[in-house]
Amino acid sequence: MNLKYIFLNLLATCIFTTGYSQKIKHDYNQKATVLKEDSTIWLTANMKRDHRIFGYIKPDTNSKKMILISIFTNDIKGNPFNCPFGSYYQTSDMKDIAIKFISNKGSFIKAKIVKKDSTDTQIYILKKWIEFEN
Repeated sequence: MNLKYIFLNLLATCIFTTGYSQKIKHDYNQKATVLKEDSTIWLTANMKRDHRIFGYIKPDTNSKKMILISIFTNDIKGNPFNCPFGSYYQTSDMKDIAIKFISNKGSFIKAKIVKKDSTDTQIYILKKWIEFEN
């Protein structure tokens, strides 16, 4: 065996056994919570749970991505999805903006991005990423 082959096998084993993957593990999803008090959508990142939550301009996952909250650095660093409202690890990282729940819309929820000194922007988030505070 050559060294290149051994190295690639070792690397593949390390990646497999450490779980370094940016695939969302559905058993370990973290959902954002709609707060009872004022309908704010809130998420605090938990390194043991995955989340990748997009806010879309329309209730369609193929529509423009407006904002992203994700646990993955590759999703956040440099805003690679070019979301106009940015990409964040958790909602507390969002400065001068908040996301507020409006209503349900099929497999999505309708929400709005509230930005200081600006008009609110309506977005849609897949319902599977949202839970409601008891």
